[in-house]
Amino acid sequence: MFVQNYRCGLVIEVNSIKCREAFERLKKKHGVFKRYSTADSLCVLFAPGNKDHACKDEIMSIFLRELKISLAIYPLLNLMFWESLYYLYLGKCRQILDHEELFSRIQWDFLHTAIDYDLERRPIKIDVNLVLDTKMKISIWQAETISCELQQETGDLDRLDEAEALSPDLREITADPEEVEGYLLDMVYRKVITELQYDLLLETAVYRKMTQIEWAEKRGMEVSTVRTLKERARKAIKRFREEKGRNI
Repeated sequence: MFVQNYRCGLVIEVNSIKCREAFERLKKKHGVFKRYSTADSLCVLFAPGNKDHACKDEIMSIFLRELKISLAIYPLLNLMFWESLYYLYLGKCRQILDHEELFSRIQWDFLHTAIDYDLERRPIKIDVNLVLDTKMKISIWQAETISCELQQETGDLDRLDEAEALSPDLREITADPEEVEGYLLDMVYRKVITELQYDLLLETAVYRKMTQIEWAEKRGMEVSTVRTLKERARKAIKRFREEKGRNI
């Protein structure tokens, strides 16, 4: 019911004077909106599976630049991504019991992902990136939420095996490797670990596709160097979590 109520409210916001005036200003400035002059036509363009990325990137660049100035156009952007975000919500419902909190978190993370999106660094397939980034943030939030719950129950996470060089709490937090992968990817974005360490952890500890020896051979590295690389990653993640805990 809350999902339906949110969508009804969203449609009302899209039709509000504030949002309509913001859209009209964009239509006067940019010729691409001659083809996509209505909310319905934009929703069709941004429906999952539409591969007209060139056109979508052009429109997304306009929308995201506008968001840096004002949020008036955001309800329309939110409606354009409704199907993609709803599918993300459905995919996570089996894993998260509080569906209302999950839905609210998806909306919150999508909004801030759109506002903070770096167009210069990632100008291609913007719509795909927005959804993937939102999904990653939800996975991190999910892992951290479970981590807090586990810490409250046990009072001691140091008992977990740190030998796999993952964040200490993640080994028993989730059986879904994708959640751990999302967490480690965030560690790369935050420059806690390198992309090389990310690949090492992913291949040898998360998905266990190969041993450290096999990974070392594949990369042309000494096994001792790989072990050091993994240990440094473990310590970096642990240090990050400790510092984050002190700043809360």
